[in-house]
Amino acid sequence: MKIKTRKTTEWITVKDADGNEAQFLVEPITPKENSELLRKYSKKYTEGNRVHDDSNFFGFKMEKINRVIKDWKMIEDANGTPMECNKENKEIAYLYNAELIDAALDKADELAKFKLDQSETSLKN
Repeated sequence: MKIKTRKTTEWITVKDADGNEAQFLVEPITPKENSELLRKYSKKYTEGNRVHDDSNFFGFKMEKINRVIKDWKMIEDANGTPMECNKENKEIAYLYNAELIDAALDKADELAKFKLDQSETSLKN
């Protein structure tokens, strides 16, 4: 039986609230990588009797976006000009269209879980 031993990329389609579609080439991160990213950007410290959370959620999210989203299609700026899929444009897309980017990340996470479930099922059989 063959199991997956490396990451793969896959094109997914996501719709925004208005029903417009965009396509994303995603490379889902593993649960281990997601956990490491969370740990990297989570900072808690104690001051007296109080616990403070100084986590950098935006940093976590941007690093995940840059790791997962490898390319896109049908993404245009306000003037209708296609936007290149690069670090700067990914940040702009997330800042002003968080629901679209979050939907792409959610689908990538679903793919990662599905692939993990498939691998576990294959190992059991």
